[in-house]
Amino acid sequence: MPWQLIYTSAPRGLLSGQSGFCTVGRSEDLREALVQKLEQISSYHYLRVSAVGTDSANPTISAFRILDVRGAKYQVLTRIHPCGLDFTARTNHLAHHLVFQASELAQAPSPAVILRGWKGWLASWQGEPRLMRDVPVEELRDIKRPIFPAQAWLRNTGDAGRAAGLLDSDYVRGCYLVCPPGIEWQLLEMFAETLQLLDLTGQFPLRPWRHSFTTFMQAEDNPLDFQWRGCQEGTPAYQAAVRNAAPMVPLRSVRVPANTLVKIARDTQKTPAAAAPAPARSEPRPAPATLVRPERKAPVKPPVPVFDATHLTQAPFSGRRPRFLSMNLWLDSSAVARLGIFAVALLAVVGAKIWMNRRAAMREALPTVVIPSEPSRESAIPRAVAVAPGAQPDSTELGALWADGPTYLVLTSNMSSFDLPIQSSIRIQNLIHRYDSLNLLPGGIQLLFSTDRWDVSSEIQLPVSGRRSRQLTAGAEGGTQCVFDYSEWLNHNSGTMTVQTKLETNPSAISARFLFSSTNDGDAFRILAVNPNNPPAPMIMSREFLRNGGLDHTLSQRLAEIHPSDGETWRLEPFIKTGDGSSAHYLYEGWPRDERPAPNDELDFAGVKRRLATLEKPLRTNAAVLQHTFKEWPTTNFNLPLGQALHSNKKHLASFADFAGGDYSPGGFFDYLNRLKKDRLRLGGLGGWPEIFNDTETAGLTEDFARLYGLLTHKFPDSARDLTVDNTNYFYATWRDLVRLDVARREARRATDEWHVVRDRLDSVPSRLDETAYVGLFIVEREEAHPRVEMIRFQ
Repeated sequence: MPWQLIYTSAPRGLLSGQSGFCTVGRSEDLREALVQKLEQISSYHYLRVSAVGTDSANPTISAFRILDVRGAKYQVLTRIHPCGLDFTARTNHLAHHLVFQASELAQAPSPAVILRGWKGWLASWQGEPRLMRDVPVEELRDIKRPIFPAQAWLRNTGDAGRAAGLLDSDYVRGCYLVCPPGIEWQLLEMFAETLQLLDLTGQFPLRPWRHSFTTFMQAEDNPLDFQWRGCQEGTPAYQAAVRNAAPMVPLRSVRVPANTLVKIARDTQKTPAAAAPAPARSEPRPAPATLVRPERKAPVKPPVPVFDATHLTQAPFSGRRPRFLSMNLWLDSSAVARLGIFAVALLAVVGAKIWMNRRAAMREALPTVVIPSEPSRESAIPRAVAVAPGAQPDSTELGALWADGPTYLVLTSNMSSFDLPIQSSIRIQNLIHRYDSLNLLPGGIQLLFSTDRWDVSSEIQLPVSGRRSRQLTAGAEGGTQCVFDYSEWLNHNSGTMTVQTKLETNPSAISARFLFSSTNDGDAFRILAVNPNNPPAPMIMSREFLRNGGLDHTLSQRLAEIHPSDGETWRLEPFIKTGDGSSAHYLYEGWPRDERPAPNDELDFAGVKRRLATLEKPLRTNAAVLQHTFKEWPTTNFNLPLGQALHSNKKHLASFADFAGGDYSPGGFFDYLNRLKKDRLRLGGLGGWPEIFNDTETAGLTEDFARLYGLLTHKFPDSARDLTVDNTNYFYATWRDLVRLDVARREARRATDEWHVVRDRLDSVPSRLDETAYVGLFIVEREEAHPRVEMIRFQ
């Protein structure tokens, strides 16, 4: 039985000499080490002391975590409630813990259901400290579970399907769910709906206990204790998470996955209307009848329905952003000026300077991408593929990608002002230091400027003006102006330089290419800013640059000269035509990550087909088994001639089987009994027949069935044997079988849908690259804060 512990501020604690915040109640068998752990997680900080006791400002926290105490694991449910002022007139709160051992979980509902529905949670403490009873599992077993559609998700996010999205591995591995104030109780209801998806049939009660959560994250909480962390903007926990670059997910931004759980979360459960009873008429009562039970076949025990959410597991995503480049070097040539009076030394310094610049440029360029032994998420460019001699693509197409120096790529929606990381770029630093110290005059700089393009064609030259206020300024007669403000970088070592532009239109991209009169003045580089929300049209290149599922090595080398500022990666995405051939869509769009190909293997169609075939075979087998189980379900009880025994003259009421016509369901059985009642009242007699409804709680149905059984066996004593099934009455036994049949039906439908989804994906994968509509090379942010950007289209 679960243990309890109460922690609050009181004049006396359970242990002698304790006062203030301490344990005032606990189960006797709790280990001392576990008590200490529970006390450590019982803290609470008011958001607004002036609103003491106001839930909207000071929330009630509901949390579930798994504690490891000296090798033993305990599942702990915690409810922390603000409760005004204590006996010293200071803010007080009460933490109530419910502790489960692993052997008790199979008999309990999900942790969110217990936190939401158990009547034993305390909000304040009265009386003296004392030992508390253990909680009988029976108190928890019948707590009402959520039903679908997921109303809380629908109400708070607009889509009940997001209840399934929270089971996606991106969120299961740990996320902060950004919520408005006062929504903690609604968030607990949403957690309950999500966890209910893991145990729809009641056959997998341990699965909901794998996902820890809190409805309100506090700054002192350990984030690793929870997978789902509810938090509010501006709170200490929120600010700490932002500082640590943790994934922050507004509730309405939870992705809706492409799996059958979404359909379950959105489905509406319908309640059949009960027929209204007709007024009784006075007619002669029929003679007592005896029910003859049809011969019963041996029941076929169905296999356990298979429902496994592990197919939702997806590869983790990382919140880390790699640095812009990997160096932080610059050369201050003021020493050369100071030693200029010494001709020999000057020549030596100049020679050393040239050598160092060239070496730095070689270090700055990235090496050719090598095929890794295993796919890696850290690969910035799709793998390069060696091409046999004589089969190389037309190299003139590579002219669209500038090759005379590195390109520094920035994704920004503000083309008029953006920050350019320069702390790790030796070429930009060298330009700034030489320009700022007047060792490089404007005449030695050539700035070529263009807009709305990925390549370097259609450029105009912007003359560079003289230095003022630590800005490099360039402009043309047409009004185009570009200002590179490096004051903050030099003055405060900020790591970025602000780029400001003045243009007649709002471009989709800006390109600024710096060339120099000689290598003594600097090495060429390019700055390319692209609006991810409105990027330029992709460059068109031949499919010859795609070989054996990867990029031609010459193109890979050229792409290695492009350095994204925030660690974005390149991804090849195949597009296939729709059924009518009118448009194209991304082949892997909406696929769970465990079914998608690994990074750099997007064009390995044979490998994708093999992986899907491996997934499809057991799904097909499982669907066939469940369909067979459903179709062969025993229906002996349904043939009992109940209507015939009650002298109904309507053939379709002779038995439930005649009434249902093969469409068996619990709601249909209720309709049958209510129609029999109406018909029997027309014939006269049998008063007290209960009205039975589909949405009645189980306990109420049991009572109604017992009343009906007692009524008929009293009226027809000889029928008691036929109305008794498996030590219970016929009505309850039939309803129970129909519920199980309904579960088998849903499981068969779910398994079939799941199999069809994988089969359709398998059929959609082309066999050859030339069967695709085209292949795009996209720039993808690791955190996907912006839409992916197509840079090259191979067609």
